Amino acid sequence: MPRLLAVFFALLLSSCFDIREEIWIGRDGSGRIDFTYVVPSQALTLAGGEEEIRKSVETMMSSEPGMHLDRFDITPTDRGTRIEIEARIDTLDSLLDLKESDTMTRMPPIGEKLMGTFDIRLSPQGIDFERHIDAGAALGLARLAISPAERRERKMEYIIHLPTSAKSTNADQVLDEGRTLVWKRSLGEALSSPLRMGFQAPLPIPLWALILVPLLLGLGLFFTLRWLRKRRLRRKSA
Repeated sequence: MPRLLAVFFALLLSSCFDIREEIWIGRDGSGRIDFTYVVPSQALTLAGGEEEIRKSVETMMSSEPGMHLDRFDITPTDRGTRIEIEARIDTLDSLLDLKESDTMTRMPPIGEKLMGTFDIRLSPQGIDFERHIDAGAALGLARLAISPAERRERKMEYIIHLPTSAKSTNADQVLDEGRTLVWKRSLGEALSSPLRMGFQAPLPIPLWALILVPLLLGLGLFFTLRWLRKRRLRRKSA
């Protein structure tokens, strides 16, 4: 699989491509992803064809129990081959686990630059997210072969939907009162300057926690008072 990824990303980055990634984060910490890539059709052929690519993606997803692949479509278009992936994430911890998985750690440098390096930190204060994508460094001299028209027309777009308003972000667009963050670049812009994505946002307390925590506190207080009462009774009887 590492060899397959190396071939696929090498051809992908030596040609033109479109990227659109959209992520939804739920109030309970779960998530949903919808990724669309338009890549050169030759990339799939050299990487073993549609069947091999499909098997590789499914293997990567199945390596993390908290991720569930819902849809994976590969469609030829006049701009290249369109790859669409939809999946569900049980918790944000699944993304953290995937980052540390063998698949990600063995990814070749050229693929890492396209996927980007990212850091997700969860705490009682919320989520702190950072991602760095350097397509220009990955392409190197190969970017000189990309025409001005392709640099203008090809797009890289990243969208994140949050359950609460972001406290801070460097997004190009902030929509829905801070709950939708959009970073968008033309291929030319992405080649000339690395894309840095970042935000901080509080995560809401899930409804079950609002019910369960007071219940546990109440039960704890009840049993504590009951234990103290029995202790006083034993002292009196002694």
